Amino acid sequence: MGDNFNGRGHSELQTHLIWITLIATGVGVATTTVSDDDDGICARATWNPIGITVAGGGRQGTALDQFNSPGALFVDTDRSVYVVDSRNNRVMKWDFGAKSGTVVAGGIEAGSDNNQLRRPNGLVIDKKSDSLFLCDLGNLRVVQWFLGAKSGQPIISNVSCIGITMDNEGSLYLSENDEYRVSKWQRDATSSEIVAGGHGKGSTLNQLFMPSDTFVDRIHSVFVADYWNNRVMQWPAGAKQGIIVAGGNGQGNRTDQLRNPSAVKVDRLGTMYIVDALNHRVLRWHQGATAGNVIVGTHKSGTAANQLWNPSDLAFDQQGNLYVTDTANNRIQFFAIDKSLCSQNQPTKKF
Repeated sequence: MGDNFNGRGHSELQTHLIWITLIATGVGVATTTVSDDDDGICARATWNPIGITVAGGGRQGTALDQFNSPGALFVDTDRSVYVVDSRNNRVMKWDFGAKSGTVVAGGIEAGSDNNQLRRPNGLVIDKKSDSLFLCDLGNLRVVQWFLGAKSGQPIISNVSCIGITMDNEGSLYLSENDEYRVSKWQRDATSSEIVAGGHGKGSTLNQLFMPSDTFVDRIHSVFVADYWNNRVMQWPAGAKQGIIVAGGNGQGNRTDQLRNPSAVKVDRLGTMYIVDALNHRVLRWHQGATAGNVIVGTHKSGTAANQLWNPSDLAFDQQGNLYVTDTANNRIQFFAIDKSLCSQNQPTKKF
């Protein structure tokens, strides 16, 4: 890919500074690639509401067992967890059962050299190339970092993105906060195309207001966590405007409302899993439903095992267990799946 991704200039400094503040509380993530593996989640699965801390959990700090505003999250097939540790300017890997992590990108000090990061945010791991892609927000660039390497390679410049994901063809999708849009970058492309938003900030169906996360399904429909509009939008491939598929009923804590959604994942049956950041909870929202149901957390922040505080991202392992970045608590929480109500004739969901 190299330098074949070229960027565009952005100058909305005020918006950028707003997002620097929001990232400190865990907004703006995107971590999942489309997988052909069965995730094992049936329609009647539930999750233990009592979380187990699998990474971090103490006071914020720079030690290898600490975080400072963790954000984007990826869970590998061996249950190792990759976490963007935003204010520590690094990406951490925590092996399953480990008491501390290892630095896999950045971690020196904030800077713009190829071995440095500055307020990194979005994360996606490409297993085919054995590399990770980062929104290096403070440096207005996207970086590819091969696992095990000492430095990364900027591949897109002059772009203010706060989320990144990849489709099943290897194209990258960037949540561009200061342009209020999602852009698609194909491999070896010299330009991008707008696949959601791009008509300035606003609340009409062809607009977004701080897209914080993007998920792309197998038919290239784009799902966007529209942070300030308190909704999740779906943009079918080639569409000129989106469809409200969750929220959009004003800011609030009812189950038909969202309060600053920061992440969304979608399974093959169209069920969405939404991090409802300032309601401190995760919702499951079935396709076509007018409301979701809370699967972990409550609408009140806290430090207890059944509480979240400004969560920012989620991921599932191959068994369907749920992992949540509990940003203000500087920890990653694990919620075990319960399949006791599942039956063999129920469809299995795949991401």
